[in-house]
Amino acid sequence: MNTHRAKTKEPVKREPPTHISTAPNQVWTLDITWLRTMIKGEHFKLYLELICLVE
Repeated sequence: MNTHRAKTKEPVKREPPTHISTAPNQVWTLDITWLRTMIKGEHFKLYLELICLVE
């Protein structure tokens, strides 16, 4: 009962990345999330782009 039983792959354990920004526009990140709808087979994609600004 203590095994991964889902149809998906078990998550890979990784160290969280560390990024240090010393000037504007040095660190960018992008995330794409699929959002389900009430209609089967239809979805929306949410694009999120973050820019690290340093003063």
